[in-house]
Amino acid sequence: MIISLNALISFIGDAFERVLVDKNAVLTRERAQIILDIYCQLSEEERTQIEKENRWVYVLVPQASLDSEINSVCKANHARSTKEDVYKLQSAVNGRIDEMNDRLALMQAEVMNKMDGEMNSEIAKSNDRIDRLHVAIEEMMLVLRGEDCR
Repeated sequence: MIISLNALISFIGDAFERVLVDKNAVLTRERAQIILDIYCQLSEEERTQIEKENRWVYVLVPQASLDSEINSVCKANHARSTKEDVYKLQSAVNGRIDEMNDRLALMQAEVMNKMDGEMNSEIAKSNDRIDRLHVAIEEMMLVLRGEDCR
């Protein structure tokens, strides 16, 4: 009787241990099935939006191959996502650089226009001074020659 009771306890203990081991896998599988059922009920636009917002996914693999296969799969997915992120950031940065270059070109044009206006004004003033100097020099030449300019 005691041996039968020990065998029954051992058998029940083994069954309970198998249930505990399978529990996480069963729960994960059921959760995935529920998500799939809900996903199939969504419209195409809603699915596309969800896919854009949730690029990261989990990979379900047997526990025995977890160490070898999951590492390579995760590294590949991570590398792919990182490249996509880099390309998006690069595109955004290039867009900002183009905006800044456009603004810089406008600022350069404004400065050049302002400088052209100021330079033209200064050139006109210089030309006026030179004309007055020419007149003054001509008058002095006349005076030196003994001619009266008045």
